[in-house]
Amino acid sequence: MNSISELWYSHDEQAWTHALARYWDYVQLANQALERELENLDVDSLKHLDARGWYEFLHDKYFAWKYTQKNYYVTTTRRLQWYIDKE
Repeated sequence: MNSISELWYSHDEQAWTHALARYWDYVQLANQALERELENLDVDSLKHLDARGWYEFLHDKYFAWKYTQKNYYVTTTRRLQWYIDKE
């Protein structure tokens, strides 16, 4: 496989297995623990969060996972903090 486009449309199971096995090569070492935690997340536990718990999950877990570039994380969590402060 030469490109992601070729892989995306490929029916070659071995190529997909190889690509998926290499996933962790692209996750920054500092983010691997959080990545594994979210991979094993009990989604039902999120259903029982109150508003504050939901915002804390977004701030501490989800946005930290999604926005690995600090500037995006800071911008997004700053907006989220506004909602937390306003309750």
